Amino acid sequence: SVLLIVKEEKKIMNSFGQMKRYGIAIIVIVVVLAGIATYMYTRGGEGPVENEQGEHPGWYGGDELVVWEWGGYDYENYYRGFTKKHPDVEVKFKIYGSISEAVSKLAAGGRFDVSHMGVTYPRFLDRYYAQDSVAPIKTEWISRYENLYDFFKTNYVEDEHFRWNGKPYMIPTDWGTTSLIYNREMFEEAGLEPPNSWSALWDPKYTETVGVAMWTAPGEITQGIMAALGYSLEEYKHPTEEMLDEYENAVQKSFERMSTSYTSGYKSYSILGKEEAGIAMCWDEAYAYGIQGGVPLGYVGITPGTGFREGEGYITWVSGLAIGKRTMTNGRYKLAHDFIDAWISAEYDPETGAEGGLANLNRYYYASTNKNVAKSPYANQEIVEMMNLDNPIEKLETGLPVRSFLDATVWDKYTDRWIRAKTKAGL
Repeated sequence: SVLLIVKEEKKIMNSFGQMKRYGIAIIVIVVVLAGIATYMYTRGGEGPVENEQGEHPGWYGGDELVVWEWGGYDYENYYRGFTKKHPDVEVKFKIYGSISEAVSKLAAGGRFDVSHMGVTYPRFLDRYYAQDSVAPIKTEWISRYENLYDFFKTNYVEDEHFRWNGKPYMIPTDWGTTSLIYNREMFEEAGLEPPNSWSALWDPKYTETVGVAMWTAPGEITQGIMAALGYSLEEYKHPTEEMLDEYENAVQKSFERMSTSYTSGYKSYSILGKEEAGIAMCWDEAYAYGIQGGVPLGYVGITPGTGFREGEGYITWVSGLAIGKRTMTNGRYKLAHDFIDAWISAEYDPETGAEGGLANLNRYYYASTNKNVAKSPYANQEIVEMMNLDNPIEKLETGLPVRSFLDATVWDKYTDRWIRAKTKAGL
């Protein structure tokens, strides 16, 4: 009887072993099939595969759109054209104070449907892509894409720095400049000519007379500092250790000799208005606000009679919009394209107040990448004239282009040196 029991136990164990092997085989088959299906669905990580009509059901049907933005760009007139077309879609904004803040949010797992944060800087867009957070853009879905200046199509949309697998990942939407601003009355009283070099940040001729307000934003002014040190754009992109030493020394002197500092460009004109310093740095927008507020400002390179010495210039930058990868499965892919299309519009809708790119010019004194905006009867021509936007390509090519693309690793070197300089200056 004991022998029979043992035989029965062996028979049961053998049956269990066979079942286990069959179960493992089934699991392996399921996993392999799931992997193949996922690859086919996402085309190896690029997003869902299109059907014969070039579309996918996961691209449609969303009822909200999450947009990462800088403060102020959530102004409704930018995208009223979108909400008119999609009245049942809620636009939700997440406001960031800096590009670095957005990149940190990405690293922590945050995701967007549309982002206006630093996507025209390859060193940041690369990180967006590395975090698997951006989707390829279908320019044929953006009806106003054909109205963009060729300059932006060639140097951004079609440039390899903004493409992966032959597809674009960013649409340029707006652009402007960063330059030195100065209090004209303070300069006249001190008997000084307007500054013509970024070296004004540490030059005793200014730091010991009218004073300089230091903008603690390396991403805004590093290129100007390197130009003031005599380095070309190519050298700026490929700095040696000796060049970085010189950069660090210039930044340290700037912090040691400054009268005050600020983190937001919007503080610049108020500092000069209060005469806490005679020189600061800002964008077109902040300069325009200061002028409107009655501050006697000059903007080097724009104000008549001003300009930079050879080899230097104001910094020209371009902003754009990217689309989140998750939109390809959450029903918001087509919505994201429609949002961009509305954003670059050159039309004004009196019914809704929709302005698109006109809002960028009329409200913020920035230029649109849409060539029809500055020519629109609804564009403020005083602003066009004051900011020299009647020939935007000439203005872009006159300055130091931020699109002199830096690798992320190179930018990290500049950032490290900036931090070291501040520390040495006791800050």
